Amino acid sequence: MAAIALTGCTSLRGRADDALARGDYRHAAELYGEVLRKDPGDAEAKAHLVRAQRGLLDEALDRFDAQRAAGRESEAMTAGALALETGDRVRGEAVDEARRARLAGTVTWLREAAKSVVHAETNRGRALAGRARREAMAAVLRREELAALGPELDADIAAAGVRTCEKATATAGEHPFALELVAAYCKEVGGPMPAWRPRPLLVGGADVRGTIAGTPPEEQEEVARAITGALARSVWFGATSPARASIAVDGLATAAFSAAPTELTRSWTETVPYEAIETYTEPVEVPYLATETYTERVPYTAYEERLEPCRPPRQGLCNRSHPVTRYRDESRTREVTRTRTEYVERQRTVTKYRKEPRVFRFAATKHAGHYRANYRITVELGPIVRPIVTREQTGDDRVAYEHDAEFAPAGVHPERGTLPSAASWREQQRARLARELLRALDAGWVDAFCSEALGSLEDAARCAHGRPARPPNAVRARIAELVSDDPDRVLALPVPKESLAP
Repeated sequence: MAAIALTGCTSLRGRADDALARGDYRHAAELYGEVLRKDPGDAEAKAHLVRAQRGLLDEALDRFDAQRAAGRESEAMTAGALALETGDRVRGEAVDEARRARLAGTVTWLREAAKSVVHAETNRGRALAGRARREAMAAVLRREELAALGPELDADIAAAGVRTCEKATATAGEHPFALELVAAYCKEVGGPMPAWRPRPLLVGGADVRGTIAGTPPEEQEEVARAITGALARSVWFGATSPARASIAVDGLATAAFSAAPTELTRSWTETVPYEAIETYTEPVEVPYLATETYTERVPYTAYEERLEPCRPPRQGLCNRSHPVTRYRDESRTREVTRTRTEYVERQRTVTKYRKEPRVFRFAATKHAGHYRANYRITVELGPIVRPIVTREQTGDDRVAYEHDAEFAPAGVHPERGTLPSAASWREQQRARLARELLRALDAGWVDAFCSEALGSLEDAARCAHGRPARPPNAVRARIAELVSDDPDRVLALPVPKESLAP
């Protein structure tokens, strides 16, 4: 095909030709596609579109080859997937035998690379890491050419999980927290669950004593339920544990209300008319005298010679002069009256508008509520653990207004503002107390059992039971030894419940 010269045309076809000539295949393909939508029978545009799409496909395949040759496996997989997607989008005529062979080679490489990536993890027993690598390739594995590979990789990951579960169960031995960690892992990967062992330090319930002054007796039971509910959601709770925590409650909750007349104000603006003197210019037609030059047709007498019979005694023809009237144009001047436009300044009175601030005042009743709470919760979880103490001191002052005033310009409408009742405010504080207690309990486990000085596997697993946000390096190292997998992924797994036990 002959090379297309850069024409710089501004037409759609010209811009498409320019893009193709400078190697901008993506833009050229888009423009030729638009040309064909307007004229589907344009054979030359179809040929140019095929050429542009082939260039686009070659670029994608070349990027894949370059990444593969450089040994950048992850980038090569991304580039290979994009090359296949490009092959899907181009017209069938754009994929000739040579390019079809390159696409087939890309599929083969992606299949083997995906196997290699996952097998590299599963051969080491890292089922979670293998699953993460498989999920990262999900878009590639959804392709029809690679559809059979997904189940093969899943089976490989599942087998690795079974092997790791069996090995980790043997490594954990009789240590309950290590077995708990293994159970979380095995549940996630579908491996055989280890036998359950009672875990020390956990409690199955709590005995709550003490009261919060200012709280009615029926609400004291709600306080106890909120506290025991927080304990049941914490890392210290084990449903089958016979041990019980001892929780002391102390504090005060008060609410005082008042109502008093008051005056409220609302600012607003009013549009006010006013008169102003405005200067303006007005066109005026002014007459003036001007000298005008014009031409006038004027008669004059001229003489012309004619041949006539001569007068006797002469004979023959003689020239005789005769007067004739002729006309000529002569310039004249005259004075004429003309007009010109002049602009003069004048003044007039006009009505304008301005915004002026206003204040609307109205009577209302001010309702005030003064809420105070001071709680102290002490949780005793056993002789080897320091009591966990949480304190909450809250003060809240709220105001609500009641009135019947109505003034739309200031946005004033009748209000019936209400304050939280003492009971509803105490309910909010109970929920807040439960949240803070849960946070303190979970933090207390980490403070008690997590440090860089952890030595044994069971110590590390006991720390991991609390799922610390920043696990010590010793914990991560012991987890990697136990399950041969990514410790951060293991720590992200939920703690299994006793109901999982056989």
